[in-house]
Amino acid sequence: MNELAKEFIGTGFFRLEAAGRQWGILEDGIHHQLKFDERIVGDLFVSEDVSKENVELFIHHAAAVVHAGEKRIDEMLKVLAWLRTVKAFAPEIFNWIGVYYKSSYLLGENSTDLVLGPFLGEPTDHTRIPIDRGLCGLALREERVINQADVHADSRHIACSLKTKSELIVPLPLKTEGGFIAELDIDSHTISAFTAEIEAKVNQLCLDFPL
Repeated sequence: MNELAKEFIGTGFFRLEAAGRQWGILEDGIHHQLKFDERIVGDLFVSEDVSKENVELFIHHAAAVVHAGEKRIDEMLKVLAWLRTVKAFAPEIFNWIGVYYKSSYLLGENSTDLVLGPFLGEPTDHTRIPIDRGLCGLALREERVINQADVHADSRHIACSLKTKSELIVPLPLKTEGGFIAELDIDSHTISAFTAEIEAKVNQLCLDFPL
């Protein structure tokens, strides 16, 4: 979490209280609520000299990490660190990278929806996706890798960003129990970005998914 803060608002200029934890030591500051899926999931205090734009970016990223609550926070922080490792493999083409979970696993809901967890990249409005929609839904419904070279050629694609040209989605299992409970979603601004070699490397990195 401190790395996210350093990226957007500076580690000495904030205090975040969420998921039974506190990050940062700022005593006084401007108060912002963290919201996810129309729920308040935390409280953020930032120095008044931090730009509104950077505060909003941090809120989007932090909320995706903490919204599952105290029970899942250690797991989410490990996933955030793992995403940085995956992105470092090809940062020039991995323009957005994140994990979508089955809401039944992450939030204990009686639902088949997919819910966004930690991510790196531009904020997205697609924090919840019905499993019967989009390429993300397809990957978990059929439990298979989706490598779409040109997303605009597939009507099932849900556009998170107009910049996205290709997408790679890899279902992720729960090692202790088996079964796929999440997926790694990578968007690229480059058409046909995910070669067979890159897909193979991502599949290998997914073996280290921290669940």
